[in-house]
Amino acid sequence: MTPLAIGAAMGGISVMSSIFGNSAISSAAKDQQKSANLFTEQASGITQNNLKNLAIDLNSEVGMALTNVAFQGNRTKSVDAANRAETNIYGNAALRKQAVLDTQQALSKDSIMQTAEAKMVDIQNKMRSAKYDTEARYASSQANYNSMMSQQTSAFNVVAGAGSAALQGYAMGKSLQD
Repeated sequence: MTPLAIGAAMGGISVMSSIFGNSAISSAAKDQQKSANLFTEQASGITQNNLKNLAIDLNSEVGMALTNVAFQGNRTKSVDAANRAETNIYGNAALRKQAVLDTQQALSKDSIMQTAEAKMVDIQNKMRSAKYDTEARYASSQANYNSMMSQQTSAFNVVAGAGSAALQGYAMGKSLQD
C-alpha cells in the first residue's frame, strides 16, 4: 500500500468519524430536548388541571355557602315574622328589626364573596406561577440543547483533523516503505 493511499484512508476515516460523532451528538440532543419538553408539557397539564379543579370546587363551595346564607336569612325572617305576630310588634320597630336582619344577611354574603375572591386570586397567581415555571423549563431545555449542539466538531476542525490524519498516515506509509 502506498503512503498516499494510507494517508487518504486515515483522512477519510477521520472525516467519517467526525461526521458520525456530530450525528450522534445531534440525535442525542434532539432526543433529550424532546423528552424534556414532553415531561414539561405533562407537568404543566397536571398543574393547570389541578388549579382548574380548585377553581371549580371553590365555585361550588361559594354557591353552597350563598344558598345556605339565603336559607338561613329566610328562616330567620320567618321566625322573626312569627315573633312579631305573637308580640304584636309593628311599624318602625318591625321595619328596623327587618332592616337589621337584611343587613346581617348582606354582610354574610359579602364576607363569603370576599373570601372567595381572595381564594380565586390565589388560584390565579398559582396559574401564573405555573405558566412561568413551564416557560422556564422550556428555556432550560433549549439551553441544554444548544449546549449539546455546541459540542459538535466544526467543519474547519473536521477538515483540519482529516488533513492531520492524512499527513500522519502518509508519514507512517513512508516509514513503512523505507
